[in-house]
Amino acid sequence: MSEDTLIKIVPFITPVFVVMVAASLNHFLTIRRTRSKDNAEIAQKIIGEGDIENAHDFLLEVQFQSLYKANIEAPVIRYLLEQPHPTKKLFQFSKGYEFFKIHKDKEGNVIGLRLTKNLEKKLRYRLRFLREISLYVGLVCLGIAPILFFSDVIQDIINKTGYPFLIGLTFWVVGCLMGAIVALRDAMNLMFAKALFESLKTEQPDPA
Repeated sequence: MSEDTLIKIVPFITPVFVVMVAASLNHFLTIRRTRSKDNAEIAQKIIGEGDIENAHDFLLEVQFQSLYKANIEAPVIRYLLEQPHPTKKLFQFSKGYEFFKIHKDKEGNVIGLRLTKNLEKKLRYRLRFLREISLYVGLVCLGIAPILFFSDVIQDIINKTGYPFLIGLTFWVVGCLMGAIVALRDAMNLMFAKALFESLKTEQPDPA
């Protein structure tokens, strides 16, 4: 690809990468800040000065949402707070909650968490994880392939059509890379969910 073509493409592509890198960095720093909080600080933020049993459902849910940016029912929060290493488990659940099925007793108290769609089975978990990673790799390749392997064709089209094609190419790259980020996030969240499930397996009875 000629220097003139690169000069045309760079102003369109550069802001996209800047925004994506900034978003990823913000997400990473948010996780680091959350995980670096002291257990007592997190507990005080979630349940205040009272105890778990007396804390109002609304308070638990609002505080959890403020801390972890996830909407979780109060009975689940209480259940995780009562487990060993609650800080770690709350964080893992805030990331992987979409992969869990919640089991409750007749009073509405949570008695167990199970992975959905039989993901607790190693083979199914690995297949799902590999699917997300494959999707991530595939979308990254689709996003950058036109620029890497079809530079001559792109240059000819740009010479004929100008900026409209550059805009379309930018949307293609953005769409593929955003999809790749979502797939990678899902793979990471699945890892958090699996880790939480494994840690709870010996601490909870099998729900009926």
